[in-house]
Amino acid sequence: MGNFKYVLYNSNMSVLDGDLRQGPNRKKLVVLVVLGVLILGIVAIVGVFIYGRLNRDVELSRFERGLSVLFDSTAPIPVQSGGLYGFISPEDGRWLIEPTFMEVSRFYGEFAIASDPELRRSKIINRSGQVVKDDFPISEVQYVRGWDIWIIDGALYNSSLERLSAATATVMYLENGYSFYHARGDVSEEGVMDYNGRVVYSCGDVGCDAEIGLNDPRLHVSYAVIRYHGDDMGHIVALDGSQKKIYSTHGDIRAVGNNIFVVSSGRADAPSVKSLVIADGEIVHESNQDVRYLDVVDGQLLITDRNDRQEMVDVKTGNRSAIDSLDEDDILFRNLTGADLRACRDGDAREMSQNGRVVIACTDGQIERLSDELFLYVKQRTRQQLVLHWHTTLEIVDLYRGRAVANFGVSDVFFDDESPFIVIDLADGGRMVRNLLSGQDIVLPARTIVSLGSNYFRTSVAGRATYYNTAMRAIREI
Repeated sequence: MGNFKYVLYNSNMSVLDGDLRQGPNRKKLVVLVVLGVLILGIVAIVGVFIYGRLNRDVELSRFERGLSVLFDSTAPIPVQSGGLYGFISPEDGRWLIEPTFMEVSRFYGEFAIASDPELRRSKIINRSGQVVKDDFPISEVQYVRGWDIWIIDGALYNSSLERLSAATATVMYLENGYSFYHARGDVSEEGVMDYNGRVVYSCGDVGCDAEIGLNDPRLHVSYAVIRYHGDDMGHIVALDGSQKKIYSTHGDIRAVGNNIFVVSSGRADAPSVKSLVIADGEIVHESNQDVRYLDVVDGQLLITDRNDRQEMVDVKTGNRSAIDSLDEDDILFRNLTGADLRACRDGDAREMSQNGRVVIACTDGQIERLSDELFLYVKQRTRQQLVLHWHTTLEIVDLYRGRAVANFGVSDVFFDDESPFIVIDLADGGRMVRNLLSGQDIVLPARTIVSLGSNYFRTSVAGRATYYNTAMRAIREI
């Protein structure tokens, strides 16, 4: 700053003192210089911000981070040798943990379960094979997929095995990241806690039962049915720590999924059934017809009356629009992918469109979706939104780009919810394994037995097993 001031003063422009002795042209020059410096500064700040945004880790939702654990390519691979299990490296197949365990789970993050089925006891090991939690019943350990939490011997733990529930609390997992707890002590307490161990609804010392109203984590906020012991009323409550009761009735309340609840009057003289949709802490739709989400992301409800007529309702605006009759597959595809799967005019033919653009033209073939976890993870990693289209050949279709990314003559195909690989039986008799994340594939003899894992697949031929990693490279034979 000192040199900058010196140069300006030696140009006979005492800018800091407001002395502009060189006339209007010099004044314009000074203004342009100052503006130029300001603009360069703004550009630099914006550039640094953009660079940081592009190079920082993408902020993922809790469930999306859980999917990254589910499909972790670095996880040690479980292998049986000599009747015992150990783990090998997914890079080069060397033993990371020598075979010493009778039964093991796969690794979820940093930990796996090792069990002795004869003693009916389990332990938790880390990636070095060290025991970090020991000697509890086999039935008392659970890893919750997608939410990256553990329930071990009645306690809630995070991904680092740090206890989240109180030492006096016994926890039972419900669904969608929520658990029911019972705390013992001078004053007992029951209620619901979330995946962080935070109490989101307390029933106090009265005792209660809870039914979670959410099964699609993309809705983020959940509500529940609470029934207090000794009370014949049911309540729809917010699971946000506010203790808010949104709806109460002496009738029966059932959570049917995605914060939709069915209420029955329970009166024999005047029976009635209605559906309630809860959002933003209030009832946003009430109907005596069947209600379900057609698209949870866009907030579109599908209403079906007793004559099977259907219409679509926007949760936010309340606007209604007519819609062609949709069956179960249509609804599942729309909710997961945002694409429309519709019947064509001729026979059983189907077509799929997205945003008004036909992606799969009318065909009498079969259109099949991947599991929710696999579809969302491939989308998260590659932006591809993949579905399988069977016709005279098998097409792997990317709805995002609106085209097939691969085409095979096949006789069969199968995949696993927790694996990025699919196995394709080719029409010419060979068997192919394809990695949906990378698009790589490998062709094997027709009689090869293939088992799929989260970051590997195993082939078996004539009693010899070969393990392959996600790069489709053979890393070990057993």
